[in-house]
Amino acid sequence: MRVQVNDEQYLDDLIAFLERAQYTVERVGNRQVVVAPVPLSRRLEVLQLDLDLQLRAWEAAHPQATVLRVIEP
Repeated sequence: MRVQVNDEQYLDDLIAFLERAQYTVERVGNRQVVVAPVPLSRRLEVLQLDLDLQLRAWEAAHPQATVLRVIEP
């Protein structure tokens, strides 16, 4: 799943946060990362919900930043 942050200055902090939450994170741009959960055995809908909750928690700690899950075609 691809995630984008509104300001690249927050990207390293977001990466560290998601890695602590047991996600594998790969930077793919100045403001985007590809996120994969560990383990991969759960259903996609559950994984998407969990990631969305993690992103909202990160935003709550960083009120000046916004993140979104990029929907890929």
